Amino acid sequence: MSASLRSPNKQYADIGDAENPHRRVILLLDMDCFYAQCETIRMGLDQSLPLALVQWNSALAVNYPARKFGIKRGDSYEVIQAKSKGKCVAIHLQVTPVDEALPKKSPHDPEESSSPCKEQPKLEGDDSGEISSSPQREEQSSSLNDDAEEVDSSQSAYDEEFNQPKDVREEMYRIEKNRMRSPSEGKACLDRYRLASSCIFSLIDETLAESLGRQNYILERASIDELFIDVTAFCYQS
Repeated sequence: MSASLRSPNKQYADIGDAENPHRRVILLLDMDCFYAQCETIRMGLDQSLPLALVQWNSALAVNYPARKFGIKRGDSYEVIQAKSKGKCVAIHLQVTPVDEALPKKSPHDPEESSSPCKEQPKLEGDDSGEISSSPQREEQSSSLNDDAEEVDSSQSAYDEEFNQPKDVREEMYRIEKNRMRSPSEGKACLDRYRLASSCIFSLIDETLAESLGRQNYILERASIDELFIDVTAFCYQS
């Protein structure tokens, strides 16, 4: 990403210190129904379409149109269909197949994932009905340009994932609509959502730099879909 988390510098020394903590001005950006919106955009769906993101027959994220049917995190595919009378679409979390062609490793070799995805945490829904990793959100307090994620945030990568032609999107939707998956098929992959998150945070950073000046704010990512913005310097500038 272009700019990253910047540590407070000397200009913050006398603003919002231990004696005056309430003088800090910090905003929280929390992207609504992030995972469901990613899938809606990726497949070019109407935002009024009830949609639930599912992993291994358990709802992890539910958009607002689907919530009107009483669908909630943890509902099975069968329950989702019953509550919505078949009107809610279930899209399964991306699954990356494990390459069975790879040679078997010696028991003395260090373990590595055979999936192209860099990380495959076991996912659980958090209290907001969205995805988080167990036991804690893996993106917590990480830098916006964390090299560990190794996610290509270029425009071409985003376009390849989210800006396919209409006929391609329609075919993806036809194939993925209400298709349930099994853990035996592979591993859960978050790369799609990390890519969207990275591009969105980059846009936010570029917009703030242009409107406030880079010296007047600090960004810190709280999770894949949450961002803290410290604008103390901008609010107290003379």
